[in-house]
Amino acid sequence: MSDLPKFMAISLLRFHKPRAVETFTNSHLDTKVRYSTLRADSFLIDGTIALEADVFCHVALCDDRKICDKATEELLHEAQTLDGIAESIQLSLRPFTHRGAINWLDPVKPGLMFETHEKPRNVSPVVSMTSGGFIEPGAQMERVSRTLSNTVMVANDVLKADGLQFRRVFSLCGNFGDAITFTVWESEGALATFAYRSGEHLDRVKPQLESDFHFDRTSFTRFTVERSEGEWEGVRL
Repeated sequence: MSDLPKFMAISLLRFHKPRAVETFTNSHLDTKVRYSTLRADSFLIDGTIALEADVFCHVALCDDRKICDKATEELLHEAQTLDGIAESIQLSLRPFTHRGAINWLDPVKPGLMFETHEKPRNVSPVVSMTSGGFIEPGAQMERVSRTLSNTVMVANDVLKADGLQFRRVFSLCGNFGDAITFTVWESEGALATFAYRSGEHLDRVKPQLESDFHFDRTSFTRFTVERSEGEWEGVRL
């Protein structure tokens, strides 16, 4: 048994107009939450971090399902108090596959972030999260910016995939925590077809891995949806 979080609560928020990151706080979250972070759907522009966006995600890592569910309720409460919100969805997620390294829990020694659960027989829908980060991002801003731009192009490929329900890319947000992509699929089969058997996707990724413009570390996680409140882009999970 590891001492890693076993669940993740996430809230996706879309506003009618872009707003600053500073409009959010983590003070409302239960003290038993292991880690929480805010990520914006915005990217590096001319070597600087964009601090405004119209779409955000709020993430909380938890040891217990009840703590995770409470975190989703608290995130929903905060969303309802914010002006100008267009839509939101709150999810409690259980990881069943996880590999790689991410710096959220330990910025000095990035590593695994979840203790996984037994994989269920049939997963529908399946949530996929990938992360990417750099060893010294502040010293190589051009490389960071180019890599994130490439990531956006790859992420746009997924919009054509069969079985995709929705996707977002959440970048650096006022710090150098690893960026994430977040996708929801009808099934594991649909996700696997895109990731491993889609010629267009593989043709896009391979040249990036062979160049200097790729992440120094990555992680890959798949989740089941344990609790869902709200809807996103017309999808209710």
